[in-house]
Amino acid sequence: MPTIFGSAKGLFGVHKQHAWRMAMTYFSKYSVPMLSAVWFVFAVAGFARMSAYSQTPAPVGTLSSQWPSQSKIQAACGMPTFLIFMHPHCPCSDASFDVVKDQIAKHPKAKFYAVFVRPAGVEAKWEETRLYQNCKAEPRLTTLVDQDGVEAKQFGAKTSGQAFIYSATGQLVYSGGVTPGRGATWTGRERELIENALNGATSLQKAPVFGCSLL
Repeated sequence: MPTIFGSAKGLFGVHKQHAWRMAMTYFSKYSVPMLSAVWFVFAVAGFARMSAYSQTPAPVGTLSSQWPSQSKIQAACGMPTFLIFMHPHCPCSDASFDVVKDQIAKHPKAKFYAVFVRPAGVEAKWEETRLYQNCKAEPRLTTLVDQDGVEAKQFGAKTSGQAFIYSATGQLVYSGGVTPGRGATWTGRERELIENALNGATSLQKAPVFGCSLL
């Protein structure tokens, strides 16, 4: 004969099984949309963070309004000189190299340098990456190695992709990056400023620079 406690236990067991079935039904019905929504939120947040990072300018050092007198790099005689400082392992700087090639083709009467910063203590041939080899293979691009960033400090470069243009008289007429974002391949205002500087503009034009730290 069932007791009052036995009846209560049985009733509780029935309710527990019913609750479990309800939970499983709810989960199977809504789990996919809920997981999709969570994935979408994280994907949007990740994209927004990456987009913000790609558009955040990097620091610039103290600029030299005239060609640095202590520099061992030779300024061009009677024509503009374009320099770009690069970190050989910066993935964003491939896009900068494409812009430099484009400017070389457009400006036959200008001198172009690519300067790769090599920090102290790294292994032999550390700087000889694909980007470095691509620069060396460009006939009109003089590619140099800047040990310990001595030259970068003189010109005020702190970030890979930092470019400078000095006029035929040695005056700084452009300082900034050559792309509108980290690894960006689209055209931005800086290309117009660069072309103006290479075509003889005399006032200093500045643009933000995006890339990895040189040191």
